[in-house]
Amino acid sequence: MELYDSKGAFISEILNEFRTAGSYEINYNASALSSGIYFCTMNFSGNSRSIKISLIK
Repeated sequence: MELYDSKGAFISEILNEFRTAGSYEINYNASALSSGIYFCTMNFSGNSRSIKISLIK
């Protein structure tokens, strides 16, 4: 799972491990980031999915 800013620049890798199907909660310390729109990209089984995240401080 990777985090990108609104311009598409890589910010950080949030998670890099195999997990079986299910629901998970992941804590991420975003104190070094400014308010704005970010995108989280997840890769699984040859597919990928991105979600939009709004960070408001």
